Amino acid sequence: MPINARLLTLAREARELSQTTLAERAGLSQALLSRFENGLREPSDEQLAALASHLNYPASLFQQPDEPVPLPLTFHRKRAKLSKTAQDRIHAQMNFAVMHVERLLRSVELDTDLELRPADPEEFGSAANIARSLRAFWQVPHGPVGDLAALAERAGVVVIVTDIGTDDLSGFSVWKHGGRPLVLVNARKPADHQRHTLAHELGHIVMHHRALVSEATDIEKQADEFAAEFLMPEADIRPQLEGRIDLAKLAALKPVWRVSIASLLMRAGTLGLVSTRYRTYLWMMLGRSGYRQREPQELDFPPERPHLLRDLFEYHVKELGYSEQEIGALLHHEPNEIRAFYFNTPTAGLRMVT
Repeated sequence: MPINARLLTLAREARELSQTTLAERAGLSQALLSRFENGLREPSDEQLAALASHLNYPASLFQQPDEPVPLPLTFHRKRAKLSKTAQDRIHAQMNFAVMHVERLLRSVELDTDLELRPADPEEFGSAANIARSLRAFWQVPHGPVGDLAALAERAGVVVIVTDIGTDDLSGFSVWKHGGRPLVLVNARKPADHQRHTLAHELGHIVMHHRALVSEATDIEKQADEFAAEFLMPEADIRPQLEGRIDLAKLAALKPVWRVSIASLLMRAGTLGLVSTRYRTYLWMMLGRSGYRQREPQELDFPPERPHLLRDLFEYHVKELGYSEQEIGALLHHEPNEIRAFYFNTPTAGLRMVT
């Protein structure tokens, strides 16, 4: 059976290996491996087995028909500090996650009670207007959003909180045509940062993943504006930010709104409740306290725990009777790697997910 050359490339990039390194380990020439990855030659069974062994993937992975999806434009606006090797690895991990979700959903009919409708910022007037409209459409109560991950999952968004392998990326999202939106959130970040990332990516999903986005469009600014209004609606938070603002006041509001002190300060500035000069002073005070890098741990709250993906695994294990080995065969990944990526438990666990 012919191999899917693009999946072979993704597997190599997921392991952060160059063609030269992989070829040497598998006992091949780089010239031959290059031809395999470009679809010009087919490896023999022995050659494919050697490649699979050194990549630590089942050989069946390379015979799947999946067409890899490119990283979205929104990702490329955030990648300044990432090396090309890290970008390629994340691209591969994202594609494998998309493949896994598609396979898990083959046997499950999602019961979503919220609808996800794409919206154009130009048509609505602003990203903030879209956020207000979406809150009203989803009937989100006034005030802070309780569990943002649960809310997104009710709309069919698959949220994965995992260690992306770098501190230089908070997360990103992808929405493959015909599939479910998927958001990867970096587990290395604190809970307030994770919530902002998820709200930011929800903005991208609603405004950008189904639209032709111009290179000139400041999509990151739009997504931040969406996130700020969705998490901290102006009508609700303005009364709490009015009056004198200092770090103690912002710290007291952090556990209420479940956002960072920095986000609250930014929101106060956006709403015109602090002067530019005074806001600069507060930023300086945050920096002197070391809170620009890490806010006080005593103000931390537990991170949200998405459950949709876990439920998909549990359904296959508990209801359909899949063993660990069968889950691995279904997803064409080793069970330990599935645990490590999705549940941050490479070897421990109660039979995959339970």
